[in-house]
Amino acid sequence: MLLQIHRILSLGVKNLFLHKVRSVLTMLGIVFGVSSVIAMLAVGEGAALKARQEITRLGSRNIILDSVEPPQNAASQQTQSSAAGRRKYGLTEMDRTRIARTLPHVLIVHPESTRTDEVTSATSQHMATLIATGADLPEVRQIECEQGRFFTDLEVLRVAPVCVLSPSLSRKLIPFGEVIGKAVRIEADYYTVIGISRKAGQYHDDVPATGKAEITRNLVYLPVTTARARVSDFTFGRTQFDTLVVHVDDSSHVPEVARNVESILLSLHREKDYKMTVPLELLAQARRTQRLFNVIIGSIAAISLLVGGIGIMNIMLATVTERTREIGIRRALGAKRRDIIWQFLAETTVISLTGGLIGILLGMVIPGLISTLTKIPTVVTTGSVVLSVGISLLIGIAFGIYPARRAASLDPIEALRH
Repeated sequence: MLLQIHRILSLGVKNLFLHKVRSVLTMLGIVFGVSSVIAMLAVGEGAALKARQEITRLGSRNIILDSVEPPQNAASQQTQSSAAGRRKYGLTEMDRTRIARTLPHVLIVHPESTRTDEVTSATSQHMATLIATGADLPEVRQIECEQGRFFTDLEVLRVAPVCVLSPSLSRKLIPFGEVIGKAVRIEADYYTVIGISRKAGQYHDDVPATGKAEITRNLVYLPVTTARARVSDFTFGRTQFDTLVVHVDDSSHVPEVARNVESILLSLHREKDYKMTVPLELLAQARRTQRLFNVIIGSIAAISLLVGGIGIMNIMLATVTERTREIGIRRALGAKRRDIIWQFLAETTVISLTGGLIGILLGMVIPGLISTLTKIPTVVTTGSVVLSVGISLLIGIAFGIYPARRAASLDPIEALRH
């Protein structure tokens, strides 16, 4: 059996080499079809992976609440025209306390507020983003210190004048010598640097250092009590908290806690001056979107394979006409119908398989070029490769059956007269 299969494949390859140019042109449809399927799925998978990483960075066990300034009507704008008369809005200490004390499965209600101010050292000064936060920031936001440490609950309670700098800002303020233990000034007060963060959590430390982007790289983490007591922008700000992060004990409890948090906020706020984000729900939505996107782009790319299959059928039908006399001689010498069918199917299989393998190589090169030239992440998955090759083989066989059956159905006598 194996010897017969080997003989059929050898004969099929030999017949294809008799018409090299035609075989290559027929193969191109499969090559481009397979490569386009792999490349498009790689781009889609890369985009989905980046989205999942961004969402996961927010924390699958977190519920993120952000203060949002509600719209104002004309009357309220007139009464609040002066700076001193501007109304406060957003998340409050009462919200934080009520959520932490009344809801089960809530481990931490973590506060965050951000402002922009100038930070000065003995040698230089730079604009930076000040982040007033609690001691549980490393646990909630997965932020570590590459040097020193983060401030503690006791330091928050005692309103300690300490801070943690981002790597970017620490290099600018104190370019030489030991950073830990040095003092930096914000407004009129000095703060002791006790740590340098390893990464910037949701604040990216890898963006170009120009303009506003530079400020987002220059980060200063302050205890929330210290910031409120010493920094005027926090003391007289219109919001008590820009963000509250509700950290849940297990991701399975996140939907239930999110509903309860919404109920509490509705009872405490007269208007919708907050926004709730549930990263776990965003992650599930991103996965659903990815599946739909993969189906769409996979279907579009599969059209190329379909065109390649049609090309195979056209060429094989022309081959049947050219080789009518050969088929008649083979039938006269004792070849059966199934032998003729297997011979033509072997040729279509070789074309589609060879085109599929070349398409795989091309399909793995294209995503790399896309990533290099456009900085768009791409991910070539095993599933996309197997799917592309499987479809190419299936199309090769499916579109080769009709020409093979047509060749096998020729009358031997009529074929010999051709």
